[in-house]
Amino acid sequence: MKLFYTLLVYSLCVLAVSGNKSSHIIPSSVNIGVLLSFNSTIGRVAKPAIEASVEAVNSNENILSRTRLNMVMKDTKCDRMIGMIEGLNLMQNQVVAILGPQSSDIARLISEAAKEVQVPVISFAATDPDLNSTQFSYFIQATHNDYSQMSAVADLVEYFEWGQVAIIYTDSEYGRSGMHALEDVLQSRKDSDIVFNRAPLMPNASTSEIDVLLFNLNSMGSRVFIVHFNSVDKEFGLFSAAKRLGMMANGYAWVATDWLSTALDSSEPVELFNTMEIVQGVISLRRHIPDSVAKRNFDWTWIKTGSSGLNSHAYSAYDSVWIVAEAIHRFLNEQEEEPKFSATGRLKNLEIFQGGSSLLRIVLTRTNFTGLTGQIRFNSDRTIANSTFEVINVEGTGSRVVGYWSKSFGLSLLSPDILHRKSLDDPTRTTKKSHQLHGVVWPGESLIKPKESAIASTRKTLRIGVPYRVDFKNIVTIGNDDGNTSAKGYCIDIFKQAIGLLPDPPSYSFVVIGNGIDSPNYDELIKMVANDSLDAVVGDIAIVASRTLLVDFTQPFMDSGLVVIAPFRKINVNAWAFLRPFTVQLWSVTGFLFLFVGLVIWILEHRLNEDFRGSPRQQIITVIWFSLSTMFQSQRQTAESALGRIVLLIWFFVVLILNSNYVASLTSILTVQHMTSPVKGIHSLLNSSDPIGFHSGTGIENFLNKRANVSMSRLKPLKKAADYVKALELGPKEDGGVAAIIDQIPYARIFTARHCNFKIIDDRFKRGRWGFAFQKGSPLVKPISTAILKLVEIGDLQRISDKWELSKHICTTDSNDSMTSNIQNLQSFWGLFLVCGAVCLFALLIYYARLLCQCRWFVNSRDVESSPSSDNISDRDGCKRGSIKNLMAFLDKKEDLSSVRKGKSIRDGENVVRRLNQVSPSLTDGSIQKSN
Repeated sequence: MKLFYTLLVYSLCVLAVSGNKSSHIIPSSVNIGVLLSFNSTIGRVAKPAIEASVEAVNSNENILSRTRLNMVMKDTKCDRMIGMIEGLNLMQNQVVAILGPQSSDIARLISEAAKEVQVPVISFAATDPDLNSTQFSYFIQATHNDYSQMSAVADLVEYFEWGQVAIIYTDSEYGRSGMHALEDVLQSRKDSDIVFNRAPLMPNASTSEIDVLLFNLNSMGSRVFIVHFNSVDKEFGLFSAAKRLGMMANGYAWVATDWLSTALDSSEPVELFNTMEIVQGVISLRRHIPDSVAKRNFDWTWIKTGSSGLNSHAYSAYDSVWIVAEAIHRFLNEQEEEPKFSATGRLKNLEIFQGGSSLLRIVLTRTNFTGLTGQIRFNSDRTIANSTFEVINVEGTGSRVVGYWSKSFGLSLLSPDILHRKSLDDPTRTTKKSHQLHGVVWPGESLIKPKESAIASTRKTLRIGVPYRVDFKNIVTIGNDDGNTSAKGYCIDIFKQAIGLLPDPPSYSFVVIGNGIDSPNYDELIKMVANDSLDAVVGDIAIVASRTLLVDFTQPFMDSGLVVIAPFRKINVNAWAFLRPFTVQLWSVTGFLFLFVGLVIWILEHRLNEDFRGSPRQQIITVIWFSLSTMFQSQRQTAESALGRIVLLIWFFVVLILNSNYVASLTSILTVQHMTSPVKGIHSLLNSSDPIGFHSGTGIENFLNKRANVSMSRLKPLKKAADYVKALELGPKEDGGVAAIIDQIPYARIFTARHCNFKIIDDRFKRGRWGFAFQKGSPLVKPISTAILKLVEIGDLQRISDKWELSKHICTTDSNDSMTSNIQNLQSFWGLFLVCGAVCLFALLIYYARLLCQCRWFVNSRDVESSPSSDNISDRDGCKRGSIKNLMAFLDKKEDLSSVRKGKSIRDGENVVRRLNQVSPSLTDGSIQKSN
């Protein structure tokens, strides 16, 4: 009986268990929603990673063995409104959880609705620290929180000992939350006095707006920039603008949150090359993914499928599916029923997931497994527990890991995984933070950490060196106001005006360099700045190549360069002063033209005008007298031919111009005092053996000796203007005298304006400029350079110059230039001479053409005679054969002016002679002889 009862009880228990199993309903599938922006940097890697993870879950028999995980995926297109609509569409599909969204702004909207329908939202990309508040109780961050990321950034700021940072962020909920998180972390640090410059930028900011923002930050002295954006294209545009404005150079530091590493890891090779050129030297954070077999297998599968652009978000997206799958598996086992949904009155067409709170609890409290991103579990504030980062430095064609960051170990050279294992192996080992990083290559390929760059944060008094000059005190001078030493002058006023234009100008004090007896050596001043004895030097500091190796110069505020100052002596007017108005060349050409025009007039008038006939001696005298008398238009002879009158008219105009210029020049020469210098220019001075003076302490000595190869024995240093006068008056032959002085243009202009016996000769032979010298990498250089440019634009630079009378000239007449301008040369008249000569030649051409016609007519008239005489044969042969003697005899014959004027009488005379020869040869011969 006992055996019977025992079997009965066992059978009932088996039936009871069988009955319970038959009542436990396992759903065939469960829906999960995925909300992504497919065409974004994160979406392009998250979508295939989620698909691969879902496939892996469905093929794994140890999890959801009889339930298939269905994925409902929606595209938000990076738009808040579309994201909200697609999120609601997912909730209508009875999803038990939603993966995503990747944007914190969209996550805020979706989390509000998810709270109503009790659907957990698990995001692998939204990092806004405000999302873990009780307002979004169904939102879970399966990735690092921005608060932890900003803690890493704060450690970097402290590690590099920066006193001021400029935070550039997106002017949105996401950007503002990240900015506030960084400020909270920095201000929570002990003894933290870091100054913040907030620089919000609208999500749709234009290139010009980005330029203005960067320009303003640069003008404020900001040199350390932290960039927290979520729009990759915008931030690359930010760096492009920074490079264009010279802010990706030595002395600047840029730290980007993990958006930059994500963008670099996702870029195609061609894009990556162009991007690397823009972000050289930038530091960025990247989520640390520990090495594991599962990670290597995932990487291999990713490459094998032909996908590219793998970044840390792909690993997080893959793990987020497993987080949901593990939770659903436990939920189904605990609830022993399929998920149920019930209608809600607040949101139409949406149903509440009745097991949502249980699923949320399971995710937060029971998630604990090793995924691709490492050990996965959640904190009580619904954030992932293992937030660790790599610190990367963009260098060359790639990036280099210079360290790691974790909450437990801070900045370290070893990864947190290794440090954690070491701490487990040695429990006595302390976990005290000791921040360490490898060397960083900063923008401009500099290995030197950018100095604390904030002008306002230093709050120390700048030591500004001022040279105590012996002379030229309107440039720089040292005064005594109420017992206090003060600096004054043109250069000092410019510095005060420029530094006054800064948004937050620093305090400064002038340090006088020199004793007022000897001007200080300016190269030594530069070395004092380089050696940190001074923060800057303000004054007449010439910008030269050797000095730029030691210090940084501001924008030049004065054109300089070297010129020659030489003595000019008065030219005494002598007995031959009347020859000075024209050069020798002009006198020679003018004399030739007088004789040439006289000869042309003689040729044109000889056969017609009785005044130009006579014996050879008389004709020569007539030509000379006529030529000279035309100067005064008092010639006795008059031109009777048309050609002669035309030539004479043109010549009278030439003479008028010559006379006017001669009289004006001679008057000026006789009434104005002129000066000349034995030194004609820099080349004649350097090639001579005469001593040369120079302004001591300005570096001119090195230039003349090393660059111009002038012997040191020829160089004489001069301290002040009185020394200039004495040395120039003594001259090169006397002891202590010089032939000329080489000095910078501003000094030379002031000196020659006050000493009229000395002038600047020749153009400047070495160009240069003045600027203010600051320590290498000083944050003040660019702001003050910008301020100097503003002074130029608003005209203050010229007003300062007028105030100190740098442009005032006491000696207003440049006698040397006046003397040179009063001397006329051939170049001024060659066009006039050319016209006159051309008219003369053209008149001669017409005249001789007419003579040839007359000569042939006389020959033809002799040919019609039956018995030509020997004289006629001689004339004819002379014209035909070109006999010079006979031709000259023909030309010397006097021509009847009345017959010349009547062209028809010539043709009629030919016919009359021919008829008379036929009737009575003796009559015609007699008439011809009589006419002759």
